[in-house]
Amino acid sequence: MRMSIMLLFVASKPRGHTFWLSKIKKMKRASTFQSSDRSAPPAKKQLLEQTHPKVVYSINSDYRSANFQEKLSSTWRENGYFNDLATGAQLLCRPFQCCVLPKFIKTPVAMETSREGLLEGLTRELLRLKFYEKNNDLYQFHQSNDLKKFTDYRCISALRCLLREQCLPWLRQVTGLQLTDTIDITCSKYEYTDVLLCHDDELEGRRIAFILYLVPEWSKEDGGSLDLFTVDGKGQPSSICQSLIPDSNNFIFFDVNAVSFHQVSEVLSTKTRLSVSGWFHGPPPVRAPPYKDIARPLHPPLPMGLEVLSDWINPVYLDIGVYEQIQGQFEEESQVELPDFLLDNKYQQICEDMKECKVTVVGPANKRRVHRLSPEDALGQLLRVLTSQPFCLLLSHLTGLDLAENVIRDSADSAVVDDEGLSASPTSRDGSVGPSMLEVNKINGEQSFENDEDGGVKDVGEPSVKCTTTNSVQSENLVQNAVALCHCDVYRWCHGDYTLAGDEGTGRFVLDAQLHCCSDDWSPDYGGVVSYIAKDADEELLSIVPRPNALSLVYKEPDTLSFTKYVNHRASEGVWLNTIQATYVENTDSNS
Repeated sequence: MRMSIMLLFVASKPRGHTFWLSKIKKMKRASTFQSSDRSAPPAKKQLLEQTHPKVVYSINSDYRSANFQEKLSSTWRENGYFNDLATGAQLLCRPFQCCVLPKFIKTPVAMETSREGLLEGLTRELLRLKFYEKNNDLYQFHQSNDLKKFTDYRCISALRCLLREQCLPWLRQVTGLQLTDTIDITCSKYEYTDVLLCHDDELEGRRIAFILYLVPEWSKEDGGSLDLFTVDGKGQPSSICQSLIPDSNNFIFFDVNAVSFHQVSEVLSTKTRLSVSGWFHGPPPVRAPPYKDIARPLHPPLPMGLEVLSDWINPVYLDIGVYEQIQGQFEEESQVELPDFLLDNKYQQICEDMKECKVTVVGPANKRRVHRLSPEDALGQLLRVLTSQPFCLLLSHLTGLDLAENVIRDSADSAVVDDEGLSASPTSRDGSVGPSMLEVNKINGEQSFENDEDGGVKDVGEPSVKCTTTNSVQSENLVQNAVALCHCDVYRWCHGDYTLAGDEGTGRFVLDAQLHCCSDDWSPDYGGVVSYIAKDADEELLSIVPRPNALSLVYKEPDTLSFTKYVNHRASEGVWLNTIQATYVENTDSNS
């Protein structure tokens, strides 16, 4: 069986001739006004030039001196460190070449005697532009269109002219790079909880990245720093080694290459972090093939007795009578949410266990930052149940997927007998939870685990199927004979945690299971929402909002990607979120 996450398209109502007449009238009225993006008529333009003289920006003369350029250029080409005490200019060589030039723009002649400060005019014009929300797995902020479109703004035009006629030749001389005439330039606006996560900027001929800050007085406590990452032996971002605090009229540029990993940290105050940024284009540097992340290994489900399900799962979901309803919704929507999934006492117990677990922060930052828990006690027992043969059998009934043998396919019969002779009693007709498949004592004639006195699961011997084995031939045979493969992890989501959508899909159909353990007042505004998107598209197909003790099942196509949204500063100390994430795959190569 194959299912897809479906998109619904709602057709708009037919529009009569009165709609089109009113639209034509509006268009005629609009044609009498000048668009803000169009150039003014010659007469009006001449009047504007008389009342508002042309603004001319220039690079600080200290940076244009032959001595400064020579020192900076030689240091850049030698990949060294440069610090000019007179200007405060710095060239960092680690983790990659990045130059900071304070007081970059010289005061324009037209503003030397004006009440308006050096960059207030530019800031005022930029804030008048229309900004568009940019929000996906990697970033959240607002951005303008390319500034080359805005020709009627004096200060914006002056800045574009500065970048094209002064910065471009200056950068060619300093870096020795054969930069083309192509310059991308936009304005970005970051406000409270906005962020741009770790990335390297390599795309479409980008060669030198630049940023010009236009911010109020700024400090480390405001967030919004430009963080630079070191890299490990695999060329992946490892840790932050430089944090550059925004300062108005600071111009930063850096080399775009395979290790130029950086981020804009989350803005933590109500101030607006305004900047003009973009890229000078040129031939891309030679780079090694990109590192491919190693997927977590899948293993065959563990053999256990069916009784373990009644020890952990809400009996509502063990009633054969509800399978048809749940499976119908799943087949229709490729997802279903099951509230109050665990027994309440078991849910409370694992929430307590999660507080005591050992934690490992897992990266790399260009793919994820998560806190993985090492499960013990009741939590460890639950993970074994979720990756067991009985649980895969339950999932098969709830979803219709082929994840286990001995699947009961006809809940209307008074008794159902499968190929192995396993039977289940009929469902209650009075609406109460009736007898279920849990009356079966064993699966496949073997039971490696039994219930202990307090309802948990204890190991009473080596299971016939193990997650790992030293015998590679045995392991391969077990995988080939398994109906399904699975894996399970537990995560604690703290402020600053996230996962990014990978560049590639899984290449197969996958059942995702998310069991959320969180405070009752967790809000999607805090982040932690699991989002599903189609590969090479930003449109969201589905989002899973964390709810306490709710199990979400989602069936993913091979080209469907998922990510967990960045947990932001709104997630105060009073709220918490943990997630048990499991993956199940129908083993199409099975010999069963």
